[in-house]
Amino acid sequence: MKSLITFLILLSTVLNLQAQNWVSVTNPSKYQLNVNKNSSIQITFSRQMLSASLNSGNIKLYGNIQGYFPCSFVYSQTERKLTITHSKNFLPGEIINVILSNSIKDSANNSMGKIFTFMFTAQVLRGNGLFVQKTPSITVGSGPYYCTCADFNNDAKPDVALTNFASGSISILNNSGGLNFTTQTIPGFTNPTGIVSGDLDCDGDMDIVATLESLNGIAVYLNNGNGTFTSMPYFLTGIHPTYIAIGFIDSDIYPDIITASWDVDFPDIRVYKGNGNGTFTLMHTYTTGIRPLCIYIGDVDNDGDNDVGVGIDYSNPRVEFYLNDGLGNLAFSYSASTLDRPYGIAGNDIDGDGNVDIVVSNKYNASLSVLMNNGNGNFTNYIYPTLGSYPYGVTLNDFNKDGRIDIATALQNSQNIDVKINTGSVPLFASYSYPNQFGISTNLVSSDFDNDDDIDIVVLDNLSNTVCVYKNTDSVSINIEPIGTEIPSSFSLHQNYPNPFNPSTKIRFGIPGEKNSFTTLKIYNSLGVEVSTLISNYLKPGIYEVQWEASNLTSGVYFYTLQSEVYSQSKKMLLLK
Repeated sequence: MKSLITFLILLSTVLNLQAQNWVSVTNPSKYQLNVNKNSSIQITFSRQMLSASLNSGNIKLYGNIQGYFPCSFVYSQTERKLTITHSKNFLPGEIINVILSNSIKDSANNSMGKIFTFMFTAQVLRGNGLFVQKTPSITVGSGPYYCTCADFNNDAKPDVALTNFASGSISILNNSGGLNFTTQTIPGFTNPTGIVSGDLDCDGDMDIVATLESLNGIAVYLNNGNGTFTSMPYFLTGIHPTYIAIGFIDSDIYPDIITASWDVDFPDIRVYKGNGNGTFTLMHTYTTGIRPLCIYIGDVDNDGDNDVGVGIDYSNPRVEFYLNDGLGNLAFSYSASTLDRPYGIAGNDIDGDGNVDIVVSNKYNASLSVLMNNGNGNFTNYIYPTLGSYPYGVTLNDFNKDGRIDIATALQNSQNIDVKINTGSVPLFASYSYPNQFGISTNLVSSDFDNDDDIDIVVLDNLSNTVCVYKNTDSVSINIEPIGTEIPSSFSLHQNYPNPFNPSTKIRFGIPGEKNSFTTLKIYNSLGVEVSTLISNYLKPGIYEVQWEASNLTSGVYFYTLQSEVYSQSKKMLLLK
């Protein structure tokens, strides 16, 4: 028996290395950001391939918003290069997975033996990373809990699905354009909790899977092709399943799911193999630390298959990492400590080094843990305070179109959300707080909901039973240069002149230091509603002057606010017509 186990371990290791060695170069590269929406994908192999095996049965292109992409494949024998062309465009900020199954063969008819997959993120063309909350909010069921984002009705506009824990239903927010949504309710089972979306039956539309915490089960809703759904019989899983994640775990091209049993006595994660027809088969159950809550699926150790990170919500808060052998078998490898109990988790390449980093919300410590991947699957924990208490859900995207991944988090005990813009330097993030006038934020998703090529945010309000939308205020970048060569010793914001004014006035301000500073200059009316963003850009140190035209506004008191990573000041001005 011992010799058999040793043989299986050695075989798994060989297969793991084998698939890595088959692929020499990918374009886009793994975790590449800012990829053009209609870019083809090239995969260069290290050996001559059997071209007949490079087909849609063995290779898939999969987006987290749109599901499987119809593709064509062209293989060059001389270059050993496969070119994948897709027939529809990626959406801004969409995460694209390329999946090569273990059935791919070389010219000697040898199978690759294990999965090879990599992901990249589609380009965001607009946006300044500054948000305005849209009114009114959207009423949904009672106790909205978790949410997911996908194009359910195939109109190239992202929709939202969410669980209503208290009223036992799922709400579908169908995007009708311009940040307007129509609500569809799917009556379901008791206490739906976690929710994910994916093309489970490979038919070109996005389906839904939800956990049923009180029933210890999983519900599957198959898309009828038009954004309506058919409920499948639910099936049992572990005790108190709360969180659910979707991704490619085993060696085929069908999405799998993982559930977390948020339980003190029977804590585990369960891996279910997707059968490609909307059904699932339990593959493995892994005992974890007490109360596993959140799950991330991605290639942590850069070996071409997807691993699993599990947030442990109890004593010794941490993320446990389970590494994949490329066939869907996971093994606990190590833990990365977080500052507090992790309630939300997301992953992408934060620092642009080609490795996936993990962001976790530290619920009771008012902070985020950014676990920076050191390149070998080990992580360093960097702590960033949140602008409010009880950070819960986390979403990652490029909010200000600079090709870097930013962070937004919902704050469960504060009436606001926190957006952290990635500066690419030290300090790594500039933090902005946006009020939520409708209630307490719990979870959120981000995508281009109004189809203007920037990333907006949709937030759940658990206590008010509503959903609210934050619009990205688009790219504002006034081409200004410093007045003279003087570098001020401190930030300054001068009184506008003339004041009172009609219809234009000038605002002067100063930026100190030795490096560029991300700076915003915004105008608000007397009710605190933003009416204009004059500047949202990185400015070098100096003294600046900006003219504001208010010909389209009524007389009254207005406020202008200058804000950077370390400075914020407001002044009052009067428009008289």
